[in-house]
Amino acid sequence: MAFWLLQAFTAVRLFGCAPLWLWCWWRRPRGMVAWMALAAMVFLFSDHFDGLWARAYGLESRLGFWLDHLGDVAFYGAVVLTTIAGSREPGPRRRRAARERGPRT
Repeated sequence: MAFWLLQAFTAVRLFGCAPLWLWCWWRRPRGMVAWMALAAMVFLFSDHFDGLWARAYGLESRLGFWLDHLGDVAFYGAVVLTTIAGSREPGPRRRRAARERGPRT
């Protein structure tokens, strides 16, 4: 595996956090916390194998070290912020009651 490919793999995790978090924050998809849990599994899986590949192929570098740590901080920050935002969503009963009331005029 080429050095630049491993760095790009790490950078995608770092730069993928902001759009994911913004999408969850503004769009507020149903099951926002579930979406972030799925993203967490993908990010943790990729973080684990990124480190394994770097050590196995001797591709460790200072840039990779900092990209990995910045990606971790950005991702965990996005998870915390999205969980906080998701906890402010009304519960299923309140959503159902609001639908039954209809739109406010």
